[in-house]
Amino acid sequence: MRRLAALMTLALLLAVASGCANGRQTPNEPKTLTIACCQTSAYDMKFRDFIEARFPDWNVSYVPMQPENDYKAYDDKTMAAFMDKEKPDLLILSIPDYRLLRNADKLRNLEELSAQNKSKLTEGVTPGALDFLRGEDGGPLNGIGPGFHASALYYNKNMFDRLGIPYPTDGMSWEQTIALADRVMQDKRLQKGEVGLHIPWLRGPFDLLQRIAGTEGLTYANAKTGAVTFDSPAWERLFKQVAAAYKRGTFVPSWPQARETDGTSYVDQAAMEAVDLFKQGKAAITIDDDNLMANLKSGKPKFDWGAVTVPARSSDPAVGGEVQVYEIFAIPAAASHAEEAWEVLSYFMSASVGKAKAAIGGMVGGMDLSVRTEYPEWKQDPDYKPFYALRPTNSIDRYYFGEPQGPGSFDESFAESVNGHIRSIVDEKETEDEAYKAIQSEAEALMKKAQSEVQADGANEANKASTAE
Repeated sequence: MRRLAALMTLALLLAVASGCANGRQTPNEPKTLTIACCQTSAYDMKFRDFIEARFPDWNVSYVPMQPENDYKAYDDKTMAAFMDKEKPDLLILSIPDYRLLRNADKLRNLEELSAQNKSKLTEGVTPGALDFLRGEDGGPLNGIGPGFHASALYYNKNMFDRLGIPYPTDGMSWEQTIALADRVMQDKRLQKGEVGLHIPWLRGPFDLLQRIAGTEGLTYANAKTGAVTFDSPAWERLFKQVAAAYKRGTFVPSWPQARETDGTSYVDQAAMEAVDLFKQGKAAITIDDDNLMANLKSGKPKFDWGAVTVPARSSDPAVGGEVQVYEIFAIPAAASHAEEAWEVLSYFMSASVGKAKAAIGGMVGGMDLSVRTEYPEWKQDPDYKPFYALRPTNSIDRYYFGEPQGPGSFDESFAESVNGHIRSIVDEKETEDEAYKAIQSEAEALMKKAQSEVQADGANEANKASTAE
């Protein structure tokens, strides 16, 4: 019944919007379009209803890019084969697939198409999503998406009020955030089991260290040159800050317990809820994405909460956090029906679709936020404003904070080294200075070891290839 109600609402909203849309349909001229996207179930849930409501007379063919209940990783060869066989006019891509086709120069420049059609494709789109899609080189816009995900800093108002501590504010840095969480943690009125800072999916202090480093634009290694870049004043300051906060118990690792069924490990909702201290009302601050806001608004927790921007870069308060655009609309360079593809793409980027998403929530069109900056206004809810306030620290070229920075086994070994030395600080077996110097020395050795392993693996593969010939 909820699905039916959502569809009826969608049909009404889009029927009204269609009268104002800038479509170029000619009477008695059927239009044809081939769309390649995701799994069939995802296409049905997120896109089919919008397309059928707005373009009821079109001959639209859908080609799945992914099998149901599985994932197919494309490479240059398999992607080229798919494109040659299916000849799609419009693509709705995952981040890896968009990156693959963009790097191969197989996609149209959407800003050039926008100029040709005298439209304003990017007007009203949050700059964060556009920055993400342009890549680190600020290149051409080859794809765009109607929805995105972003994060915010959430806080427990009741806990702050009880302790008489001011709420977090927009534009705080990580250093200020941890200092505020420390202030909460050191208050003697804090109850048993409560913490200052909770962040989901932290296996240890290294994960927080790496997350903050991503915001600050710091890297600990360069895979191409084999250089270890952990030895710097910025890294030393960050390391000591995280180590001290971990020792004080300001934050604790939070990794859900996986279950195993038929040889497959998975994490269910109950496991995630069990370690979510913020939703339990036991954490003063958390950093999480927009899904948490949806859960808090629908779940009605037993405490009052608020949200501000994620911690920002200390040198540039306009930059902070990450965004993700999981469904990226793109038009192949070889598309036979590029004009029709452009019409559908433009429609999904329109204010009418954004308003429909705001009106009916995530039941149709996906669970993400609209990329339109008017979204908080359409929802009549200012809580959503923090998601649109900052430019992201990531892009399609480096789209999650845990991406490897070194060759082979280096990253995992380096993380173990950092976590081990921070545990030694907690146990008072090392000082912060001693631990930091030891990590730098160990990192150099780990880098040499990883490089040797990669070279050996390459030699083995070459030998196998020559033997096969």
